[in-house]
Amino acid sequence: MSSFTFSDKDILNSELHPAFPAVAYGIKTHSGIFGRKTTELTPFSHGTPYRGIPGEIDWKSKKFQIGGVKRKWSSLKSKGGAFSSGKEWHWLGRSYVVRYHDKEWTVTSHFWGNAAGAFFRLRRSHLFRSNEPASISFSQDIQSSEDMVFLILVLLYSETKRREKSQKSAEDSPPPRQ
Repeated sequence: MSSFTFSDKDILNSELHPAFPAVAYGIKTHSGIFGRKTTELTPFSHGTPYRGIPGEIDWKSKKFQIGGVKRKWSSLKSKGGAFSSGKEWHWLGRSYVVRYHDKEWTVTSHFWGNAAGAFFRLRRSHLFRSNEPASISFSQDIQSSEDMVFLILVLLYSETKRREKSQKSAEDSPPPRQ
C-alpha cells in the first residue's frame, strides 16, 4: 500500500509526502475575489519538478484536467446505485465508488472485487497527544499514475464539497433558543 501524508491542515494548499521516498505532490489553490479558481496537483521529487502526470481542478468551469486531458465533472460522476450511499466516478473506462463515513473517504471499484482501493483519512485533532495529519493511502491494485492523480483530485473535490455543504447547513440552521 502506498501512503501520502498532507503537510498542512489546509488540504487545498499543501504537499502530499509519500511514506517511502518516491514522487510527492504539491497542491496549490489559486483564488480570486469570487472564490477558488483552480487547484493544481504537481508532481515533484526531492524538491524539484518531476516529469509525472499533473492534475488540476478547475472550480469555475467544473472540470478536471489530468495529463492535458480535460473532462467536465458532469461527464465523470453519477449518483451510485439505488442502494448506494456513494457517488460513482468514471475515468478511462474504470468506475470508482466514493463514500464518506466517520471522517474517512473510501474508494471501491468492481475492478478490485469491490474491495477498498483508496482511503482518505481526514486530519484528527487530539488534546493530549500529537494531531494526526490527513493522509491518502492506495492499495497495490492502483498501479497507474493517472488513476492515482484522478483519485487524489476526486478525493480533494469530494472533501471540499462536503465541507462547503456542512458549513452552509450550519449557517442556514436557526440559532439555538435562549
